[in-house]
Amino acid sequence: MLEKELPGVKGVTSTTGGSVSNCVKVNSGEELQIGLTIANVQYMAYKGLPPFFEEPNENIRFIGTIETMIWQMVVPRKSDIYTVYDLKDKRINPGKIGWGDRVTAEYVLKAHDLTFEKIEANGGVVHSLGFNEAAEMMRDGHLDCEMTYGAIMPFLLDLDTRPGLRWLHFDGKERDSFLSQELMKGWFKAVLKKGTYDGVKEDVQGVGVQTTVIVNKDLPEDMVYRITKILFESGFQKDIFAASVKKGFPEACDLETTLNGATIPIHPGAKRYFKEKGLDVD
Repeated sequence: MLEKELPGVKGVTSTTGGSVSNCVKVNSGEELQIGLTIANVQYMAYKGLPPFFEEPNENIRFIGTIETMIWQMVVPRKSDIYTVYDLKDKRINPGKIGWGDRVTAEYVLKAHDLTFEKIEANGGVVHSLGFNEAAEMMRDGHLDCEMTYGAIMPFLLDLDTRPGLRWLHFDGKERDSFLSQELMKGWFKAVLKKGTYDGVKEDVQGVGVQTTVIVNKDLPEDMVYRITKILFESGFQKDIFAASVKKGFPEACDLETTLNGATIPIHPGAKRYFKEKGLDVD
């Protein structure tokens, strides 16, 4: 879309590292000048916070958000797991080492006085699996809980058919504790709506985070203004996420909520656009 609207802009597909790698690459400006990440990862990058970053990446700037992702913890529908506390001795998969999912899972567990080490000491197992591997293990009865974030996820749709899933709530003082952590800056209270999946029989309390668009600070103001305008007015992202929105997820590229993802400084070009739309960015 940007290539079509802005001559001279070239899109590339990043195959490694995802949100973490994109922050580093956009910061350097050599390989990427525009990239996708998530709100708390960009904050960690800007500040240079572990476990992903060893030094500040102060050349990245926020220009907007695309989608809202919700934290999802699923267990087989017939299991005896009803709360996060019940995971104390179970077989869980918080995602691969280096994934943002895994760091998020650590802080969710921490809010319940659990750690990966405690689970393993109690006889449980902490796996490091991709989505397809996790789905296969849960289907075969060898995995008790999958932990991840996203919108409507195909592998969860499949598992919800067989063996059938149940989603765990995350609320109360435990959720408040999670949201107070610096590394989770940009996360917020969210609800997985009843009917999002067949197995979601009631609204599930939880947390969410936004996918964000970042640019290198040295990109010209006029160019970033036009990029931001395209992002929010072209409608192409809304079409991509239409199925998730129908299931209760927030609108993609929503001006009313986009500043929730501004956990780092906003590029002047994006500021100009937001001011035109009546947003308070000062």
